[in-house]
Amino acid sequence: MDDLYQKSPYKENIHFVTNLSDQYINNAYSGALCLLFPSLDEGFGWPIIEAMASGCPVITTNRSPMNEVGGNAAFYIDKRRDDGLYLKKWKEDSAKILDKLISLDASKSKELIEKSIKQAQKFTAEDSLNAIEVIYKEINQIV
Repeated sequence: MDDLYQKSPYKENIHFVTNLSDQYINNAYSGALCLLFPSLDEGFGWPIIEAMASGCPVITTNRSPMNEVGGNAAFYIDKRRDDGLYLKKWKEDSAKILDKLISLDASKSKELIEKSIKQAQKFTAEDSLNAIEVIYKEINQIV
């Protein structure tokens, strides 16, 4: 990351923020217009859940696990490819999605935030442990 930062013509606008408290992160998400998370590959998608739990709308890549985590409460863009012609279309299509999100009226925005919080609540530690327990029981029945 440091090499990319050093070579970037925009490095004066790039800031690395580390070692923040959960409250600080929650406040940042809560005050953000949206989380723009065009992930190419992701292990699970914790930033999506964190943002949604804080009432921050999400735009992310329409592929697993991002679309599983975001459910029907997130906006989706295609995965970016390096193909020159496709890249131009991807930028335009993605900008339209961002414009759609930031143009929501107050009632639609409130509805989206409520949906986001509800979606994030599906990913509690208790639910995760219960799901793991079900898998272990299924495996135990096979063995």
